[in-house]
Amino acid sequence: MANKKKIIVLAVGLVALAAAGYGVKSWQDARATKPSIAWGSVDAREVTLAFEGAGRIATLMKEE
Repeated sequence: MANKKKIIVLAVGLVALAAAGYGVKSWQDARATKPSIAWGSVDAREVTLAFEGAGRIATLMKEE
């Protein structure tokens, strides 16, 4: 009878330990850093530098 009681106490202890480990693991996963999301617009332009192109200027466009 005493052996059954020890086995039951040991089994309950192992289940409690496993549940605590699972709880800690899921808590840490929830706190893990997630990728940042930024909203807005980006103004990007493609620029060709003058010294990379050869030749004369054909037209000079005006930008306002």
